[in-house]
Amino acid sequence: MKVATYFLLAGCLVLVGCGGGMDATGPTVSWSGTVTMGGKPLPDDLSQAVIQVRAKEQGANTAQPVQGEITKGRFALERVPQGVVIVRVILERKTGKVIREASGETFEEIVNLVPSSKRSGFEMVADKSDSDVQIAL
Repeated sequence: MKVATYFLLAGCLVLVGCGGGMDATGPTVSWSGTVTMGGKPLPDDLSQAVIQVRAKEQGANTAQPVQGEITKGRFALERVPQGVVIVRVILERKTGKVIREASGETFEEIVNLVPSSKRSGFEMVADKSDSDVQIAL
């Protein structure tokens, strides 16, 4: 039984990898640039600021989705899938307010600052490496 378990575990590791991230299997580019909101720099008091990019048509480019942190309104991403992509930005801020649930559990209130029209993502074209990508929310 132990031998069967070992082979099952080894087979799973071969199928899914060891969690180190896969190499892109499609064409990619490098992107860096800035994110602004309402034409102004992002606020400094964000609890989370992340950019995620994936190919719009998964069959057209099999490069893996990428994500990175936005620091002081700037980001840098390697291995962005080349072509039409969906960009999603997450900007959250703690309000300082504590919420108490009916169960008695408490948590800090967090608000999403991204305009609702862009929360699920928006299209951009990643046709070449670019060090001046401008994302206006």
